[in-house]
Amino acid sequence: MAWHGGTGSAPRFDEVSGISGWTSVFKAARDNTLFGDDTVVATGSRWVSQDDIQANLLAGRAGRSERRRLRQLLPMGFRDFLAATRPELALPQRCHPARLMDSSVAGDLQALAYGVDDYDLAWQDYLGCGGVPRAVAEYQRTGAVGRPYQRDLLAWLRADVDPDAPLESVPQLLAALMERMTSPLDQQKTAAVAGYGSREAFGLRLQRLVNSHALVRCRHRLDDGRAVARAQAKAYLTDPLLAWLPSALSPGLSKMALGVCLARAIDGLEEGRWVTDDTIG
Repeated sequence: MAWHGGTGSAPRFDEVSGISGWTSVFKAARDNTLFGDDTVVATGSRWVSQDDIQANLLAGRAGRSERRRLRQLLPMGFRDFLAATRPELALPQRCHPARLMDSSVAGDLQALAYGVDDYDLAWQDYLGCGGVPRAVAEYQRTGAVGRPYQRDLLAWLRADVDPDAPLESVPQLLAALMERMTSPLDQQKTAAVAGYGSREAFGLRLQRLVNSHALVRCRHRLDDGRAVARAQAKAYLTDPLLAWLPSALSPGLSKMALGVCLARAIDGLEEGRWVTDDTIG
């Protein structure tokens, strides 16, 4: 944890969530010392379930303000991506998710129908780089997210999710989730495929992904909104770039691409070798 401060500035604690029990220490200092009169900014990359953040830092301290007391800094969504990369495209009106099927929303979208191809191309770009600001900047500048930054993201995930496992453990976990993203996740079967010894070990990694804001669960719900008890949930990675990491950083990807190049060359020299499944070996 690093502390930043100075004359006239608010104390700021970086990556404070990596320290167990930090909320209790902050609460004690604020309740019993002059520290309670300061404005303090505490940032971290995880929501640690063992730390009772809401009870220690938020409960009973709302005052009269209706502003949010807890802020999550997530990757850019598609709307922000559009604003940053294609400012010439108009943004649709914001609406509550429950109103998406209203006729008024259809009217708002109809006014933008002339540019549907431009929005579609923007969506494809968003799926290619995601919404992490540095990834977006690199993609805009060079047409790809650089390999060094991809490795940085993987190192962050490994530190939070599986720090004692081999380097390939997190890419394997992400790949297993991607292959099953469209269906409810069977944790027992996926644990075996991903190389975890038990459903419990796999579930722990999933929870760590959720705590790190890298994964969100899509629970099975009834029409009235209630979650179905003990039903399997779908698991969605929170940014498209996370879905690309396993293939982009896999040594097998280059091997695959080279193999396909050789197969094409062989078929070019001897026509028919591709369709008869007789090219590379």
